[in-house]
Amino acid sequence: HQHQHRARTFAMAAPHPPKPPRWIYDTPDPNSKNPRDSLHWQSLNHNPEDKTIKNIAELKSTLRSDIDKSSTPDAKTLATWSLLFGYCESLSTNTDSSKRFPIFPIPMDALRRLVND
Repeated sequence: HQHQHRARTFAMAAPHPPKPPRWIYDTPDPNSKNPRDSLHWQSLNHNPEDKTIKNIAELKSTLRSDIDKSSTPDAKTLATWSLLFGYCESLSTNTDSSKRFPIFPIPMDALRRLVND
C-alpha cells in the first residue's frame, strides 16, 4: 500500500509571528513647525545662497531636471535622491509627534553637498 506524504512547508512547521504594530501618522500642519528647527536640518552644512525646494511642484521640477540631464542618471544623482527621500521620511515620520516636521522647505543644495563632499 502507498503512504501519502504531505510536504511540510516552513509555513506549516512554524507559527506565524505576530505582526508589528502599524503606526498611523497624522499629516503635520505645514504652519505648525519649521523643518529648520529639526535636528535633521541642523546637521547639514548650509550656505546663505542655498536653493531650497518649497513645494511639490518644485520637487517634481527638480527631479525631472535631474533625470533629463542624461539618459542614465549617475551614481551621485541616485545617491542625492535616495538621501532626499530618506531625509523626508525621517523628518516626517518620527513616532514621537513632537519630533515630526513638514518636509518643505527641502534643503536641496545642502543635501547635494552632503553627497558630493
